[in-house]
Amino acid sequence: MLVIITLAIVVAGLCLWVVRFIANATVRTLTRVFIGLCLAAVIAYLVLAAGFPTSLLVQRLPFATPMLIMAASGMDAMS
Repeated sequence: MLVIITLAIVVAGLCLWVVRFIANATVRTLTRVFIGLCLAAVIAYLVLAAGFPTSLLVQRLPFATPMLIMAASGMDAMS
């Protein structure tokens, strides 16, 4: 796992260094966003691979009942 972290940081650093040489500002920005998303995916992988319970990621909050959601959106229970 440490190898994955190290390689991800090295590759991201190399990519961010290479981005400097891209002349078009739009392409440069989109490349930085893509690199950031790739790093976020690596971090998510590492968190899940470390054994973080995925049930906590999709667990429904106890106070988010359908009636409260409808009330917050302005709908009444009869419609």
